[in-house]
Amino acid sequence: MLCADPVGSGKTYLALAMAQAFAGEAAVCIVPPALISQWRDTARRLGIPVTVWSHAQLSRGRLPPGDPALVVVDESHHFRHPGIRRYRTLAPWLIGRRVLLLSATPIVNRPSDLFHQLHLGLRDDALVDDGAISLRAAFDHDSVPPALGRFVLQRRVTARVPRCRYRDEVVRSGSIPILAELDALGLSTHPEVAALIRAVLLHAAASSPAALLATLRRYHHLLLQAQDAIAAGMMPDRRNLRRIIGSSQEQLVMWSLLPGGEAQGELRLDDLPALDNLIAETRRAADQPDPKSSRLAEILDHHIPTLVFVTARETITYLRRCLPDRWLAWCSGRRAGIGESTMSRVDVLRWFRPDAPLHPPGLPGRPRTLLTTDVTAEGLDLQGAGRVVHYDLPWTDVRLAQRDGRAVRRGSRRAHVDVVRFLPDPAIEERLHQLQSLTRKSALPSRHGLGREGRLRWRWRGELAGALVGPRVEGVCGVLSPRAGAMAGVVLERDRSPAVSAVFHCDAGSPWVTDAEGIHRRLHEAAYGSPCSPPSRTEIEGLLATLAPDIRSLLRGASTARIAGLAPRAAAQALGRRLRQLAATAARRRDAGLLSLLEEGLKFCTRGLMAGEAMLVESLASCGDADLLTQLERLPAAPMPPSPLLPRLIGLIVFRRR
Repeated sequence: MLCADPVGSGKTYLALAMAQAFAGEAAVCIVPPALISQWRDTARRLGIPVTVWSHAQLSRGRLPPGDPALVVVDESHHFRHPGIRRYRTLAPWLIGRRVLLLSATPIVNRPSDLFHQLHLGLRDDALVDDGAISLRAAFDHDSVPPALGRFVLQRRVTARVPRCRYRDEVVRSGSIPILAELDALGLSTHPEVAALIRAVLLHAAASSPAALLATLRRYHHLLLQAQDAIAAGMMPDRRNLRRIIGSSQEQLVMWSLLPGGEAQGELRLDDLPALDNLIAETRRAADQPDPKSSRLAEILDHHIPTLVFVTARETITYLRRCLPDRWLAWCSGRRAGIGESTMSRVDVLRWFRPDAPLHPPGLPGRPRTLLTTDVTAEGLDLQGAGRVVHYDLPWTDVRLAQRDGRAVRRGSRRAHVDVVRFLPDPAIEERLHQLQSLTRKSALPSRHGLGREGRLRWRWRGELAGALVGPRVEGVCGVLSPRAGAMAGVVLERDRSPAVSAVFHCDAGSPWVTDAEGIHRRLHEAAYGSPCSPPSRTEIEGLLATLAPDIRSLLRGASTARIAGLAPRAAAQALGRRLRQLAATAARRRDAGLLSLLEEGLKFCTRGLMAGEAMLVESLASCGDADLLTQLERLPAAPMPPSPLLPRLIGLIVFRRR
């Protein structure tokens, strides 16, 4: 299950409550490195034994100890791509374990981000009864059924949190005078590589002249390396290109899309003379405050504890020189401090928590402003701040929400928090299209039932059930209403347990429909309307006759999906061929035990798989026969074939016109 409750709403406490409910081996909580101490302190304070492991340890190939029944993955959007090492380390280890994912922002760049996180603990055929043969294919074709809400929990925030007051600032960047020279750089003979490098340079220019200067210097160094490599008869490789551009640009461009042949992406060494002039001009701009930093100084003059988020460490150094506050707190990821003093990150951040001391020991002034990169943008409790300034915009709306959530969260004593966004200079935005990218990505979560605008996708059921008090009642009744019609609840049961549910309503003489707003309206009419005579048997039979085609459609969707089955992936096809070859040999030898083992292996590789199980199939397809048979003995047992689905009417309300 994925808990996608909003930022700062207490997901940590929910996860620890679930950890307490599991007896036996202590649950494992896998969290970002910056949150390890926070998770340990909270669990210790509540008396709940857990093992806290970091994302970074998984990235180094190190797995948690023990054999826990429950694994909690905090900030699970860091596991949204199956190609990264932390994902490929974690996924096989999760086979046979319950998984709870926590992320207020599970969709970052594309809908498949959500699928890959769920796939860590959810099989590809988890929604087959709801007509989705493959969850992966449903995401690929943007046809995920609303039943996904069974595995994604997002609740309304009922705890007191501050309200946000938003304001945008558009200020001229100090890098504008040199944009024409940036435009003149050729950068690469390959358009995609040139576009990538240009976007990184423009993003640095939007931050500060100091950030642009640092990026230009790194690029200059790369060109010199390329020049030396060519002189020695070698081509500059992609590794060096990535070193200059880095991996922190919120996946602006997928590296796998860049050309594999390095000669195609050859850098433009004739840029070197122009680059020397550009570096000299940018150095002069970086030696003085620009209009953007001056406007920030004006905003910070109101003595409200403020978090200022930037994207480049060099911008922190630049702002420390430009801003008049002698007691600026700063945190760049590598170092942290207050004023000119270097301190631990923990000691710096505690001055922006609600329980911060009235006066910091050893300092004549209290820190009121924290300059920080996105190293502090996730999970940390900084509710002492009353203002969040996005000095630089990130590439994803998710990052904006995470930053705001440091101050806008439970435990804050403020009625509101000011949120100030510095928008890119229009001249830079015209080239970079960053706001356009943010707008497009901000609309993605609602398509899959997340965020305020996505409630009608699947969350409306839970919200409606919570709003209507009283016990659940099955049966038939009549209610007086301004409009005649009916409402019916239907479940498809397997072994007397609900597998699929649906609610239908209709007006008199109209077809049955399932729209959320109509159901919401009709249920409120039933809950607060006046009762009247229940429908007769003849009325009930007539209504069921008109409803029967819709019930058959539900059954047909589930049955068709099961009969069609999953299209086998390449690794599963390869493993299936080997298992059938081994089975033919076992049949000739009349080895019943081996035949049974191979049959179980075929069942395993042809069913819906979790991410770790899919990786296991990949490894089995490439190992030798002896190792393959050994591994088959350790496979999880295949589930029993499913029983048929049987429909049942659980409620019928007839609305009679007043």
